Amino acid sequence: IPQVPGQGRIQTKPHVPNKCLPPYRTAAGPTSCTLQWQSTVDNGSPIVQYVIRYATNREMEGAVEAPKESGTRRVRVIEDLEARVSYYFQVCARNEVGRGEWSNPSQACETQAPRKPSAPGAPHLVTAASSSLIVGWFNPSGNGAPVDTITLRVADNKMMRDHREIPDIPAAPQKFEVDQLTPGQMY
Repeated sequence: IPQVPGQGRIQTKPHVPNKCLPPYRTAAGPTSCTLQWQSTVDNGSPIVQYVIRYATNREMEGAVEAPKESGTRRVRVIEDLEARVSYYFQVCARNEVGRGEWSNPSQACETQAPRKPSAPGAPHLVTAASSSLIVGWFNPSGNGAPVDTITLRVADNKMMRDHREIPDIPAAPQKFEVDQLTPGQMY
């Protein structure tokens, strides 16, 4: 048993942290839930991390641990979730001795319906020929739903007057050949 030098006192060994109270939802988006929770007793060794896990059932069958974050913040945004799904969360605290017990499951956090996709960035040139261009793009965020198709507009002026619209281009492979263009013209 460790002794405190010069004081004639003895000290017990530290233990894993106590069980946390369940986390609670503070916000939800189409692909995320923001959680918050209270601290717990560290049992003689400072808490160094909180670990979150989630499942789509209150029994926590098939629970997945969220990507770990270092530090002791008690607010976390859990991302890359599916839209319109109810998730349940648990939290546990970790100190130098080890992990404490998982909390009871949270109330359900239902992600929102998908939103309209974000605007894509401007297309970029992949290759040019005399009467065609192959342009590429980076797919925008789907905000809860996959981006399946892209609509491309082509014009010979920055104001996009009299543009040609090419709808329903598959979003993958993120490039497309625009043909029937005028040789030497800027687009």
